[in-house]
Amino acid sequence: MLPRKVGLKDGREVKLRVARQRDARATIKLVGAVAAEHEFYLVDRVDFKLKEELAWLRRHRGGREGIMILAEDGAGHLVGNCSSTREKYPKALHMAHLGIGLRKEYRGVGLGRELMLEAIAWSRRAGVKKLTLQVFATNKRAIRLYRDLGFEFDGVNRSHYKIHGRLVDNIHMALWLSR
Repeated sequence: MLPRKVGLKDGREVKLRVARQRDARATIKLVGAVAAEHEFYLVDRVDFKLKEELAWLRRHRGGREGIMILAEDGAGHLVGNCSSTREKYPKALHMAHLGIGLRKEYRGVGLGRELMLEAIAWSRRAGVKKLTLQVFATNKRAIRLYRDLGFEFDGVNRSHYKIHGRLVDNIHMALWLSR
C-alpha cells in the first residue's frame, strides 16, 4: 500500500506515493526529461499545459479511472512515474493501459519493477482483467522487465516509428489478471 519507501539495488531509497494535484508542474518536468532523450516516449517534448495535467491527475488519484504512482528521492524530487489508465469505452472497460517513465539515473536499480508492481496491484484491486502496454522494440531492458512480470507479446506494428532515423517496431504486450 502507498505511500511506502523502497530500497533500490544501489543503496538509494525512494518513496512511492499516489500523485496529487500539487505535483502537476513536477510531473510535466519529469515527463519532459524522459521525452527529451528521444528514445522511450512517443513524444520528444512535452507540449501539454498545466491545466491539462491537472485534469489528468484528477482522473488518476486511484479511483475508478486510474492511478498515477510517483517515485520521489530523499530531496522530494520526482524520479519516476507509472500510471494505469482504465479504458472508458463499454467494450473495453475490462482493460487498463500502463505507462512508465524513469529518469536516466534511476534505471536498472529496481525502481521500474517496484512502480509496475504497484500499478498492477491497483489494477487488480480495481477489477481490471487485462493490462496492456506498448514499448519500442529497441527498449530491451523494459521488455525484459515486462516479461519477468508476466506480460506476454500481444501484437506488433512493424517498422511503425522512426527513432534516430531508424524504423522501429511497436510491441504490444498484455498481462491477464483474470479472464
